[in-house]
Amino acid sequence: MIERQHFAGMIFFNEAGDEVGGLIYNSGEFRDGRKYGSGHLSFDRFMDNQVINLEHKENIHGLVKSGLTVYDRTGNGSFSKNLDLIYEYKQDETSESRKKEIVEEINKLKASGDLGAERLFLGSTNEIPQLVLKDKEGRQRIRLFVDSTGLARLHFYDEFGDLTAGFPDH
Repeated sequence: MIERQHFAGMIFFNEAGDEVGGLIYNSGEFRDGRKYGSGHLSFDRFMDNQVINLEHKENIHGLVKSGLTVYDRTGNGSFSKNLDLIYEYKQDETSESRKKEIVEEINKLKASGDLGAERLFLGSTNEIPQLVLKDKEGRQRIRLFVDSTGLARLHFYDEFGDLTAGFPDH
């Protein structure tokens, strides 16, 4: 069971009643006066999570991010299993030993690639416009962006996230 508290919007369903995407949004102000907001339009792979989403996040996890994200998903139903595990983990009656088992199960799903990976982001993060391409494991490999001084840059990264080349020189 998915908890969707504090968001307004619409969930999209196919003819069989399966969720296939949605539109959710919210905004407000934290107690410290900071504004926050989120808007999310997504389209899901059949029996899986989103494969395309258009999203805006403001002051959530300390950043402002707006853009288009594309994901690869296996479509094998692992995402639903992952949600069920997360829901079970959050229940008061779930024992500490079961919680450890759940974390191990989720880590196996991630390691096998069954939960999919973000592959492309086109948008802006903290006022830096960018195009980010990622490998099958979701690791950033190429980033084209305009830095805070207005200089256009192209960076290449290895599988460990280390910058291997940059234009102009890094």
